[in-house]
Amino acid sequence: MATLPAIRTKRWRKIIAHFLSQGASSRADAIAWEAEDEADRKLFEDLRERGVVKQDNRGGFYVDMKAYQRDADIRWRVRTSALATVALAAIGGGAALLRRRKS
Repeated sequence: MATLPAIRTKRWRKIIAHFLSQGASSRADAIAWEAEDEADRKLFEDLRERGVVKQDNRGGFYVDMKAYQRDADIRWRVRTSALATVALAAIGGGAALLRRRKS
């Protein structure tokens, strides 16, 4: 069963893929977009707040590729640091158990 963050990421990628498949990666190539449901609308608004999706003067939307890459880099660093923290905690816990057994 997929977790909520995994579902959110999948829907997030689907929204970005829609824009990129239409070539909407600049102000000149902006396209219209309508959310399929409330969850997609909230994710879309989140992407706009992050600066990943921007609006042109005519009401169309496009992906700002620099902001998209920056956001992807930040999300990767957060995931990586979380995994490293869990791994270090597991190693520390294992070492503590080994010391305890020896005494």
